[in-house]
Amino acid sequence: MTERVEYWIACSGGADSVALVHLMKEAGKSFGVLHCDFQLRGEDSDKDRDFVRNLADELKIPYREKKFDTLKYKKKNKQNTQQAARELRYEWFEEIARETNALICLGHHKDDQIETFLLQLKRGGKVNGLSTMPQFRECFVRPLLSYTKEELVQLCKVNNWAWREDKSNRSNQYKRNLYRNALIPLLKKNDLSCIYELTDHFKELRGRLEHLKLFSPNKYGAHEILIDNWSKLPKWIKHLLNSELSSGVFPLKEIEKLCNSKNGASFNSEGLTIVKDRDKIVFFDDLIDQDVKSIKKLSVNDGLTHQKGIYVDVAKIAGELKVRSWNKDDRIKPLGMKGTKFVSKFLKDQSVPSYARKLHKIVVDQNETVVAIVGGWINDNVALNVNTSEAYYIEC
Repeated sequence: MTERVEYWIACSGGADSVALVHLMKEAGKSFGVLHCDFQLRGEDSDKDRDFVRNLADELKIPYREKKFDTLKYKKKNKQNTQQAARELRYEWFEEIARETNALICLGHHKDDQIETFLLQLKRGGKVNGLSTMPQFRECFVRPLLSYTKEELVQLCKVNNWAWREDKSNRSNQYKRNLYRNALIPLLKKNDLSCIYELTDHFKELRGRLEHLKLFSPNKYGAHEILIDNWSKLPKWIKHLLNSELSSGVFPLKEIEKLCNSKNGASFNSEGLTIVKDRDKIVFFDDLIDQDVKSIKKLSVNDGLTHQKGIYVDVAKIAGELKVRSWNKDDRIKPLGMKGTKFVSKFLKDQSVPSYARKLHKIVVDQNETVVAIVGGWINDNVALNVNTSEAYYIEC
């Protein structure tokens, strides 16, 4: 039976996640607890699992746990241990969120934000990285970001809330631990408020840039920007936009090179594509087909009041209509023209981007005559006139 909860709290057994569990309990929230066993610390991992399991039992809240073969996953994907553990837990959390339609609460706090900021700074992070972890992202919530680790520990002590100490946190083997154990205590002696302010400023900056909508999706689901506008942007904004649109899979230097390439030049990576289309660069993954939703016969006497569709004269159509993709030999007689044009040439003349032309389906009669191109174009020979009594309404 699936537990009905609004929230799941990712609980390691540490002071921060334990404090979050108790605070949610006191607030009367409907929640459960999730625990990840990465099998990395032997007996200590078992004790952490038992502690969190007992905590859930004591508070009478739903509990789920999952054991991961982290080292096997790490080797298979050629990652370091921290990367492997992160991917494993977030994949599981997202699965739980989808299954139960609940939010996942994470125990990250203010000190975690400082560590993230410093790590990103060391790596040459851009606006995305330096703005650190968002409070809300998709199915994830971080309720404790305004509290320091010390405040959460004190809260546990005052309320006699037991927690587990992760001994591996004392080791400076990982850079995050080195910052946590050595650099941040040093910075705290000289006031950390400037870094807190910096992370807030970067968050605000990121939010403002997102509202600028420098990229907007077109009707095909692709994001495009004029190359001239792109060239005028500061490098750090280009990094942010690239991160938003492609998760950074396209190196910025490759995008710059593409801007100076011939029309139609493109490259692909991890299912994403970027292409130069005349005076624009365009990012896309899954494009939206320009297809037909339905075809109906309507009497002109009933009034032709439908929208977002195409009307053609039934009397001028041979047999039944069908929808298909166009091929290189298909031709259409555009409205007002005496002759015909290849569909491919017509779409090009209509300034349909090269990457989107194949998305436009065509409607043909039983003789394979092109009656219409989805997108609003019809064959002049089947257009309505004063003598039309019945029409096909092609809903797009």
